[in-house]
Amino acid sequence: MEKRCEDFCFETRDLIDLQIFSAKEWDELMLRSVVPKLGVSLRDDFQVNPRKQDMVPLKDWVLPWFDLLRSSTFSQLLEVNFFPKWLDILYIWLVQPNFKADEVANW
Repeated sequence: MEKRCEDFCFETRDLIDLQIFSAKEWDELMLRSVVPKLGVSLRDDFQVNPRKQDMVPLKDWVLPWFDLLRSSTFSQLLEVNFFPKWLDILYIWLVQPNFKADEVANW
């Protein structure tokens, strides 16, 4: 899936460069067809696990879309689907009586 996503993103950038879609049409297409799937990927496929973090869903499936979405849309996607998970795990880690600050910082 990783290679297909990268290929699609590059092909999509070409469509933007050719100005096939107006900005409004592009935003509507992304909000209707892509952003919901990226949200599902972050919710269902990306798990926050400091011991064995798998970054594939974030790095290879979601981040390639960064340049193709409005920054406000992309930040909302992360705000809703990534940061709550990350903050929950960080909180659990920090309230442990014997947590090691250097491990948290390295993570």
